[in-house]
Amino acid sequence: MLIAFGAVLGKVGPFELLVMSLFGIVGYTLNEDIVYNVLGCFDAGGSMPIHTYGAYFGLTVCFILSRKVPVTKKVETTLVNSTFAMIGTFFLWMFWPSFNAGYFPANGFQTSLVISNTIISLTGSCLSTFILSAFLHDKFNMELILNATLAGGVAIGAPSGLVANPGISLTIGIAAGVISSICFSKLNETLY
Repeated sequence: MLIAFGAVLGKVGPFELLVMSLFGIVGYTLNEDIVYNVLGCFDAGGSMPIHTYGAYFGLTVCFILSRKVPVTKKVETTLVNSTFAMIGTFFLWMFWPSFNAGYFPANGFQTSLVISNTIISLTGSCLSTFILSAFLHDKFNMELILNATLAGGVAIGAPSGLVANPGISLTIGIAAGVISSICFSKLNETLY
């Protein structure tokens, strides 16, 4: 639900978040059952049931709210908000490998494979994000960096226990960082 909350944060109150949670948890449970039990997917990091569902649920709530509440002004951040968000990103970056390795790995080798693939993919998304941030904005853009540096951890979540080549992990991370950076930059320009 925290992923979905990110889409509406600051636009709704506690009651709306509670209602959103009630619907979201029921939908998440159904989605998780379909992904793992009906489709039989292997997803070490929860990319399909957690991140994809959270993102699309948040977008759906935004779509519904956009018909009711018009956008009045561009959302702006402060130095304090950006600092706390960067601290949160650091913690997520450090703990993402253990998150991906927490459920499926059956032995030490598979655990180390998931952890190393996640670190390599996160590194790729960080590199591509910083390069594109400087290229697209002529300087490092904190919002872009906060949004795209973790994209590699999400993208490698499903195949992290299956990929045996570090080059593939790096490529997945770079691609995730590039896609996330470009989409975030262009969507912000389009919306505001």
